Amino acid sequence: MAKEESEIELEQSINPKQKTTVVIELSWKIILLLLIIFSVLFRSQQIITVLLYLFLSLVFMSAAFPAVNWLIEKKVSKRLAIFLTYLFGIIIILGVISVIVIPFSSQVDKLFSVIPLWTEKLATMLEKFSIFGRKIEISTLYGIVNDWLERVSIIERFGEVASTFEGVATGGFLFVISLITSIYLISEHSFLLDLLMRKIVSDEKRNRVKKLVLDLEYKLGRWLLGQGLISSITAIYCGIILTILKVPFALPLAIFTGFMDIIPSLGATVAGFVISLVALITVGPMSALILLASFILYQPIQNGFIIPKVLGNVIGLKPFFVFFAAIIALIFFGVPGGIIAVPAVVISQIVYEFYVDLQKLQAKGSI
Repeated sequence: MAKEESEIELEQSINPKQKTTVVIELSWKIILLLLIIFSVLFRSQQIITVLLYLFLSLVFMSAAFPAVNWLIEKKVSKRLAIFLTYLFGIIIILGVISVIVIPFSSQVDKLFSVIPLWTEKLATMLEKFSIFGRKIEISTLYGIVNDWLERVSIIERFGEVASTFEGVATGGFLFVISLITSIYLISEHSFLLDLLMRKIVSDEKRNRVKKLVLDLEYKLGRWLLGQGLISSITAIYCGIILTILKVPFALPLAIFTGFMDIIPSLGATVAGFVISLVALITVGPMSALILLASFILYQPIQNGFIIPKVLGNVIGLKPFFVFFAAIIALIFFGVPGGIIAVPAVVISQIVYEFYVDLQKLQAKGSI
């Protein structure tokens, strides 16, 4: 035996150029670190677009998956269930466009045309007030409004029109391609889940990974459908109050309120003050006070009854943390960041719980 070992050592000394195989394994932490470095060193716009595409695809899939499963349980084939679910969704989208978006676009043009008149009315009102003996500088208000209106009117120029259409086309393309990708994610859901867990040997870890995927799908889908319903209720409520008080442009203002309601806590508050200001300028202080009071009364009803009933325990965090996350997202990413603040918090919470559970399993020696 010693002789054979000495012969092997002799052969290795004679053949120093003998090939050795080096295997490099990249963990998910290294891959994530490389992606972060890549996004910092190079332009991050493309990476943000890719992440948004993946996020939208996952959200659309999560929203449609319960309906597809329900149809499959009713003995409908999987392909037909997917087709019927997405057909119903497309019909709803087209109905919203025909009933709301087209009248909304026509009223928005008129809305921009009367903003200068509203500014003059507001300036006349403010001239009568003073703060600690000092009158408000009206020229500053005129400057802000005129600068904003100039930026809006510049869109009429040919170059800006081209860039505007390009942005709309890019957003529309991203929406459509995310919708198509979500169809593939649903149709190949079982295969992709098996592919994800193929190299996981531990049964406990496999079950935990499966729970992670199911939690993400359930909570994201619940958030999208629930938030859509909550925003619709807010827009309808606001539209009814605006119509009763005879505030002009009730439809675009109601849609604006419903859209802002997506931003947790902060969005609805900002929208309430904006529409109250419009009511103050157009129909008088009494209607503005009634509108503001009705909006203030609606907030506890929404937060204490509507949101818990519709969303349930999807977020699972105190409102302060959600509000804090929305503020940070607004600062870094603007309005789009505020819109996706809640699902981002949901995903972060689920991933953190998954990481903690993996550490517990590792401590037990299960993985």
